[in-house]
Amino acid sequence: MSSTSCQIGYGSNHSRTERIGGDHWEDRWTGRAGRLTITGGVWWNTSELKREDAKGLCHGTCRARGETSYMKRITDPIWKRLYRYYRAGKRAGMFEDLTVGGAIKLIEVLRHYKIGPGVAHTIAAARHPSKPAVVMGQRFLSYAELDEMINRFANILLARGIRPRDRVTMMMRNSPEYVALFFALFRIGAAAVHASFHLKPRELSYLLRHSESRAVLFGVSQAEVVRETMAEGVGIAPERCLCVEPVEGFEDLETLARETPATLPKVPRQTMAHNFVYTSGTTGNPKGAVRDVNKDSMANFFNILEVTPFHHDDRHLIVCPIYHSGAQAFMMLNTAIGATLYLVAEFEAERVLQTLCEARIDSVFLVPTMIARILDLPEETLRRYRPRHLKALFSGAAPFPAPLRDRALSYFGDVLYDFYGSTEAGWVTVANAEEMRRKRGTVGRPIAETEVVILDEAKNPLPPGEIGELFVRNTMSMEGYFKDPDAIDRYEGYLSVGDLAWIDEEGYIFLAGRKTNMVISGGVNVYPAEIENVLERHPDIKEVAVIGVPDEEWGEVLVAFYVPTHPEAPPKSEALKAFCKEHLANFKIPKRFHPLDEIPRNPTGKVLKRLLREMETKTSQTSEVPPSTT
Repeated sequence: MSSTSCQIGYGSNHSRTERIGGDHWEDRWTGRAGRLTITGGVWWNTSELKREDAKGLCHGTCRARGETSYMKRITDPIWKRLYRYYRAGKRAGMFEDLTVGGAIKLIEVLRHYKIGPGVAHTIAAARHPSKPAVVMGQRFLSYAELDEMINRFANILLARGIRPRDRVTMMMRNSPEYVALFFALFRIGAAAVHASFHLKPRELSYLLRHSESRAVLFGVSQAEVVRETMAEGVGIAPERCLCVEPVEGFEDLETLARETPATLPKVPRQTMAHNFVYTSGTTGNPKGAVRDVNKDSMANFFNILEVTPFHHDDRHLIVCPIYHSGAQAFMMLNTAIGATLYLVAEFEAERVLQTLCEARIDSVFLVPTMIARILDLPEETLRRYRPRHLKALFSGAAPFPAPLRDRALSYFGDVLYDFYGSTEAGWVTVANAEEMRRKRGTVGRPIAETEVVILDEAKNPLPPGEIGELFVRNTMSMEGYFKDPDAIDRYEGYLSVGDLAWIDEEGYIFLAGRKTNMVISGGVNVYPAEIENVLERHPDIKEVAVIGVPDEEWGEVLVAFYVPTHPEAPPKSEALKAFCKEHLANFKIPKRFHPLDEIPRNPTGKVLKRLLREMETKTSQTSEVPPSTT
């Protein structure tokens, strides 16, 4: 039997092993020794591991070098895990401000509700009812007031026939109402389905039908899109099409809330709280990633809290749209510890930088494109607004180019964090500023109770330094894609979203591109197939292929190559962009269009997108842009 090496990690901040010399380690529980590499996450360097043992390791066991017995998967016993959770919670100030009256109210609530996001505000209101929960501009809601709003919205939905596990679509910009509705759905056990406020009627119609939503909640600026969508007949009753504010033709939550009691909704004790985030699919249609946010929610929360500097006295700024899974994660984390959320409706670089300073923001999550926009502001502006109170700036959701990282570290300092995760797998790794400087390009190591393995195409573990597909196993992973459970690549409890990566000898993960054609532009997932499906309907286009290419500002941008129906008069880029705008959200519109005589394909007819990327690179380097390209 041939030997193999493998890269497999178990995230754990409290290893049961200790160094006994060199890279040899001893198991404290059994006294057995082995050759391991452990730093934060537990990484096995098994250069003499046999194939069967590597397979066993994927199940959580490993044969250490020179040993004949197996060591159990490194997982803390329950008492040690609870102690870790307690320490993380105490450091974050979670156990402060709880009065006797608040404790009595808390016990009464937990008699009827499973602890989780659905009662996060009720718990916080029991601890500090008058503390600011949400601030947006001049609007201010305390935890007690926001908890009452959540109850009113929950009761409104129950009165309109929404029941546990029903799916409800939300389509609106960031607002206190979005926050309240998000948690109101969890409180009654309904599933929250998030829709981008950029969607056109055709896209919204698909999402509503596919998710089988029984209600749609939306903002005033989305009312016309909803109106056009409802005219198509998507099976949602008019009384369950509710606008946040008064608008012609729809009932509104503002009016209904005044007539609805703020008592806790009467529903069966909920054990599930499903959250749907739609991401574009390879077939051109978005896929709904389904996650039960109640599942091991406290363990997941404390594992993240261990490696982040969050505190209940913090002010966290939400800049990304709440329909984005990253914004949702940070919103739930900060709500759970009782911090204050500051909201902005949309990103504007100088305004965000100004808010960081003037509101004395402690933490913020920004995608790399937003960080680039801030750092590109005039030097005078950057000197005027220096966010010295900021203690944590998290970057994620898209590749963070090393040059941009360096600029961010230079300006913001050691408050910078980068993390790797996905809508499907949740939060996987985190890297702090020191690690980013020492391990240039890394996205860090796995957080506790998260396992990562790098596999080749035959699903064999790869040794450190070799690039393969990154698979993740943790309790934050999604249950699957709605109505399409086989669309995700799974392996013995692990899942992959198609990212390629490698791991060094210390267990630091480095991303190396994408196995699939998915493009991440400005932190948003886009699949070229959807854009191709739209452009193929244009009367002046015969064939089309869309690719993603690297971009310093956006991470990646879309570029379309097409064969015109009439080569002597190819359509102008402006016309093609206008056509796309009628059918697609703005972030899905290609930045550039190139006419070709033919699309390069292999003998089986598959488009050779590698050649298209080479053509785009040459065009960019020589600036020899085709006549019809903007």
